[in-house]
Amino acid sequence: MHNENTTLKLANFVVTVKAEDIPAELKAQMSLHAIDTVAVGLVGAMRPLSHRVRTYGKVRQNGVATDKAYIWGTTIEGNPCDVAFINGVSSHSIEFDDTHGCDHSGAVVIPALMGALPYLKKDPTTDEFLTAMILGYEVARRMQIAFGGYAKLNEKGWHSTSICGPIGAVCAVSRLLRLSYDEVAAAIGICSSMLSGTWSFSSGKGDNKALHAGLAAKNGLESVLMAKSGIKGTLDTFELVWGGIVKTYSGSEGNVSELTNTLGYKWHAKDARIKLYPSCASSHPIIHAFENQLNSYTYVENSSIKAISIWVSDIVNSMCGESDIKELNTPSSRQMSIPYSLALLMTQGVIRLSDYWTIPDSSPRVEDVLQLITVYIDPEYDGASGNGKFMIVSDTKNEIVYTKFDDSNLQYPWIENMALSKIRNLMKEFNYNDEAEELTDLYKKLPTNFPLRLNKLTQITPVTKT
Repeated sequence: MHNENTTLKLANFVVTVKAEDIPAELKAQMSLHAIDTVAVGLVGAMRPLSHRVRTYGKVRQNGVATDKAYIWGTTIEGNPCDVAFINGVSSHSIEFDDTHGCDHSGAVVIPALMGALPYLKKDPTTDEFLTAMILGYEVARRMQIAFGGYAKLNEKGWHSTSICGPIGAVCAVSRLLRLSYDEVAAAIGICSSMLSGTWSFSSGKGDNKALHAGLAAKNGLESVLMAKSGIKGTLDTFELVWGGIVKTYSGSEGNVSELTNTLGYKWHAKDARIKLYPSCASSHPIIHAFENQLNSYTYVENSSIKAISIWVSDIVNSMCGESDIKELNTPSSRQMSIPYSLALLMTQGVIRLSDYWTIPDSSPRVEDVLQLITVYIDPEYDGASGNGKFMIVSDTKNEIVYTKFDDSNLQYPWIENMALSKIRNLMKEFNYNDEAEELTDLYKKLPTNFPLRLNKLTQITPVTKT
């Protein structure tokens, strides 16, 4: 039957694919994404939101829970599903986790996998963990493609991390826990009832964006545990029937066949990208080009800038165009804003994560620089890639700069050194000096197959930094 039904085709893929079927370069890339996610999650564990979700999770110290998982950045143990949720929130709470997956596959798949570790009799090998992780990334990415892509989901108001991520987490955890073919199919069907999350936080603020990653991780793990307990799920999750999710979420713009075409031969997991700026990925092309341009200015020229105009697509403007300091009143809203990031470059010379958390006291003031920046919609640009142009008006010259953000430069292996530098600098900025070295040392060892003890790296004396 799996020759026809999409759910069963995916279940068969999860159960039968072999570790040696996965390209070595993809395994190396995913090794980098694994330690990047852990590094970002450890720093994210310091944020007030992570403290709040730990309280919500009613986590218990000293091993009270029978099946216990570990909350990153602490020595606290708790219920695996609650812990997957908490670690997912921490991973996405600082907007520095990877992208171009479900969208944020790392913050979903890896917390779900690590939440599943208590259900294993022994530590997984690196091959077992990376194979499960890659399958999760692969299915999560294919989900987004089948729904018409990021921009199409975005236009409808859906946040793709929470729509596409949970079933990716199901496939990853199912592989790690070695579910049967029927159990994987059941888990996918169960999880189809747990796909939700919209972009209303863009205007309404709140913590929803980070919560989406945590809920996706938790829902994926929970669906697998339900299936292991004998609960059944629909087999028509993806089919073109009343309530099939591709048709329901995407209408005529979805394509169910994208979920299984070339499955196991063409790996979409390689699309994933590690962020080099702690802001929305759609802001990166303008930030990157502006940073390069600003470096060509002398201090005198920089101080004489009178106006900056930016042109991007309608979608990118909606997500990242806010320049009113009164509206940029949360760390999350500042990390979504292209103008705020450019103001940091002009006032600080660099972009530091902590400068999104608290507006720096500087001269010139960030608030004053923001008043020079205006964002416009240009119909020449579409989608959420972030490509566009900007014009700098100064006393000495006016010039228009078009973004030339070469995405191939962010592909593995070209990204490797920049990503390792990001991990070290990020963790050392928040005094995780030993852990930074341990993570980068682990990355160097991952190509060899050995028992993986990631929990050791994430159990740290509870943080006091915020």
